[in-house]
Amino acid sequence: MATRSALSFAFGSQSVFRLSLLSVAILASHSALAAEDVDFDAVTVTATSISTTTENTDSYKSSSMSTTTGLELTPRETPQSVSNVTMKQISDQGIQSMDEAMKNTTGITVIHNAGRFRYLSRGFYIDNIQEDGISYSLNDGANGNSYRNANSQSDIAIYDHIEVVRGPTGLTQSSSQPGGTINAVRKRPTSEFQASAEAEVGSWDHYRAVGDISGPLNEAKTLRGRVVGVLQKKNSFKDDVGNKSGTFYAVFAADLAPETTLTFGGLHQQGTEVPDFYGVPMGPNGADAGLPDSAFFGMDWTKWKTKKTNVFAELEHYLNDEWRITAKTSYTKSTSESSFGSITNISDGHPISTQSPNMPLKYGQHYNNDGSIFSATLNLNGSYTLFNQEHDFFTTLNYSREKTDTLLKQHNFSGISINAWDFVGNEVSEPNWDDDSILNTKNFYKQTRTDLGLLTGTRYNFSNSWHLIAGGRYALYKTSYSVTNLLKPSAKQTYTETTTTRFIPYAGLTWDFYKNSSIYISYTSIFEPSGEKGPDHNDLKPIIGDNYELGIKSEFFDNRLNTSLAIFNLEQKNRPMDCIIDSAETTCSRGKVRSQGFEAEASGSLLPGWNLFAGYTWNMSEYTVTESASKQSGETYSPFTPRHILRLYSSFNLPGAAYRWTVGGGVQAQSRAKSASSVQQGGYAIWNANIQYQATNSLKFSLIANNIFDRHYYNNTNNRTLGANNYLGDPRNFILKLNYQY
Repeated sequence: MATRSALSFAFGSQSVFRLSLLSVAILASHSALAAEDVDFDAVTVTATSISTTTENTDSYKSSSMSTTTGLELTPRETPQSVSNVTMKQISDQGIQSMDEAMKNTTGITVIHNAGRFRYLSRGFYIDNIQEDGISYSLNDGANGNSYRNANSQSDIAIYDHIEVVRGPTGLTQSSSQPGGTINAVRKRPTSEFQASAEAEVGSWDHYRAVGDISGPLNEAKTLRGRVVGVLQKKNSFKDDVGNKSGTFYAVFAADLAPETTLTFGGLHQQGTEVPDFYGVPMGPNGADAGLPDSAFFGMDWTKWKTKKTNVFAELEHYLNDEWRITAKTSYTKSTSESSFGSITNISDGHPISTQSPNMPLKYGQHYNNDGSIFSATLNLNGSYTLFNQEHDFFTTLNYSREKTDTLLKQHNFSGISINAWDFVGNEVSEPNWDDDSILNTKNFYKQTRTDLGLLTGTRYNFSNSWHLIAGGRYALYKTSYSVTNLLKPSAKQTYTETTTTRFIPYAGLTWDFYKNSSIYISYTSIFEPSGEKGPDHNDLKPIIGDNYELGIKSEFFDNRLNTSLAIFNLEQKNRPMDCIIDSAETTCSRGKVRSQGFEAEASGSLLPGWNLFAGYTWNMSEYTVTESASKQSGETYSPFTPRHILRLYSSFNLPGAAYRWTVGGGVQAQSRAKSASSVQQGGYAIWNANIQYQATNSLKFSLIANNIFDRHYYNNTNNRTLGANNYLGDPRNFILKLNYQY
């Protein structure tokens, strides 16, 4: 209660922030009055570029990142809560996928959804991901259905590090949920030759091999290249669940001139997977049903095949010593094909028991998804001198177009019910999906999203201690969506189209009150087209809102350790809700929610050889108006986001004669949570550890243990019911890894 009161005091009327903006305006006005004394011929710019690369730094600390504003700023200069999963963390913890990386990041809740994973921050989804600053939708398929998603995430081996911004990023994301942004930064070619090979084996027939070769391709080192290859076979503790995948990534950098560098490359990735689409049912009153941990209720013809090809290019050119222009483009072609059937109580939500063990097999589904994403950005930045201070300037024009086509075929199995304890998976053969006579559904879905944005801003330095980042983004967002029933060719096609424009302001004020510490306060607007129609058939108002954040950031131990503390208040309104019709108006855009909380993080080195990452989040969200009978004012908005989240990991290189050994360990802990259907999961802590032995300067062995105390728990999931969507977390497991570096 005390924490909530403090947050209400800080943000309730938002007066603190408004007074800060007023102060800034006064200072800016004062500067403008003095402009006549400025020699504008003396205005110069310096286009500085800070490397964001974490490779070979041997640290959990990042030097800079660009996800929040587009400027390459240190974490301390960034007026928002940010995290960075470095290459050292990925290696030490044996992180092999984006969902594993997010499970080890401050404040991120990872939920299991439709055979895939989704991420939440501060109670809201992160529904966009960036690769080198270029965005694409993370999990949504046609009309927001994850089954209709053609996209697949790239293997984490191609990335140098992963940047995470918590809270909305109005400058770099024009239309998205306000949870935050993930920016995965690809590995780049190196100017010196290096090569590495990694092989690992683990529990449940887990095998993985990674090769990485990089270096100059000519004597002058003006042409450089890098190739990464990955092969993986990874099964699960669940019967039949697992995946096989292969990834090939190549990237080249060419210095066309001393001031011009062209970087280009591509990726091809294929995978075959047996996912767990529906999990298991619970027993009466939400207790375990007594099923074995390995229970899997998918038919033996369940499969999901994915293919992804991506090509990209980046041209960086220094117009002179002062201005820099960067152009980026990316094109991705993705396909996926899935077939699945499962015994499940997803429709009625009923639990099971040995007295009531049967579950129905209601239908089988087959999806063919085809998607493409084209994106391009043009960025101009530099720094200018004004009033004897240097300031940064940035402007970016970006465009993206995402297309998704989906063919859904569905066959109903009538009257089939199977005992869960006797289920094998071969009880029913796969339907002939080419036979329309046995299908009850054959629909073609088509969706296109176009996003055009122009952003501009400045980092204005009132003095060496006071800094203001101010700017805005003009966004034009257009979607079109259609459904065609192919079993009834004469039926009318359903088609909707929405176009929305919005100006999204952003401001962040930082005060360097001590040589190693800064206080900041920031504001950004929230914008997300609702994509829905009201009863009058007109587009609903876009979802809008505001995010306020106040924090302090510091650097310790000769800048080896970054720390941050922040409180935040986020409000989202114009949410689609149950339609209200009265004498005055017809509307479906009256919903409103609030999320507020506190975050703390430390990342970097306490001593040479001693790395630490620690993050804690306290978050509370609530409906501030009644949206429906099940969404009453004052009730928790995101009950599947734990109130408390702790992420901790540390590694220590032993001194003296034991210098070849490094030991590490940490915990992922959270308080209790529940699904939208009130299925409870108590608080839990998952402890992990690793031991590394540097046999030679080139050869290293690692033993990684996950969930070392074998904690029994269920993953966070928004749609858990007593009848389905309960996904057991991984039991204790081990990975033995060998790494060779040339």
